[in-house]
Amino acid sequence: MTVTGTVDDVRPFYHSALATVVPLRVGGGTRLRVLEAMAAGTPVISTTLGAGGLAVMAGKDILVADSPEAIADTVAALQADSPAWQSLITNARTLVQTQYDWSVIGEVLLRLYAEQVEVGARCLGTA
Repeated sequence: MTVTGTVDDVRPFYHSALATVVPLRVGGGTRLRVLEAMAAGTPVISTTLGAGGLAVMAGKDILVADSPEAIADTVAALQADSPAWQSLITNARTLVQTQYDWSVIGEVLLRLYAEQVEVGARCLGTA
């Protein structure tokens, strides 16, 4: 294993990887690295916590393993270019494009903001 530290562009690393492993066991925040790996076409192996809050289906969009042994076994079982590997890539990319793309998120936010403006206007009696 090689630890590279900070890199200018992560895409070559994603493209040459068998998978991205997200062994998160504590913490919070966003799961942008999971989405980034999926968008880059790299299968993701994550703990349940690491995939928390994302609309992923275990075994379809992502592989979930919650112990170090299970993570190692899942990595060892994954075969590059196999139908299962390719299916994970395709399903994850589709998920990212249909639910997490900025154009999709922007439309949802615009609708939510418009609803709030309407509610505010009704409260103020200007609607």
